[in-house]
This record gives sequence, structure tokens and C-alpha cells, in this order.
Amino acid sequence: LALILVISFRQAPGTPIVHEYHLLQMVPYLLVLIGGIAGIQVFVVLLIGIASGAVIMLGTGQTTLWDMLSSMGSGTSGM
Repeated sequence: LALILVISFRQAPGTPIVHEYHLLQMVPYLLVLIGGIAGIQVFVVLLIGIASGAVIMLGTGQTTLWDMLSSMGSGTSGM
């Protein structure tokens, strides 16, 4: 712990890195977290996370239906 503190405070602070995010994109993560804490079955929680993420991505125009299906197909074949 002392070594981490020494190394952390030894360097001068640089410019802060600001990442852009949207609160709407956090909804699937929150649903999965809340579902897990509530004790909902894991398979159901994961399906809710995937479905809500897909709806949000399609609704905000971050991806097209065909790109999303292609990614799902390559992920499935990778298993």
C-alpha cells in the first residue's frame, strides 16, 4: 500500500481524461445488477440485459440490425 501511494504521488498530475457516456447506455448494466441482487434466475437476468442493450443500441442508432445479428452470430460461433 505504501509503495502504491509513493508511486501515485510522485508523478505530476496530467490532463484529466474525460470519456463521453450517456446514462441511457447504463440501463442494461443496472438491470443486470438489480436483477442479480434481487435473486432473479441468472439466465433470465442475462436475457434481460442482452435484450435491453439491443433495444437501446438499435433505438439510438449506434448499430444496425444486420451488424448486431452478425456480431451475435460470430460470438455464438466463437463459443
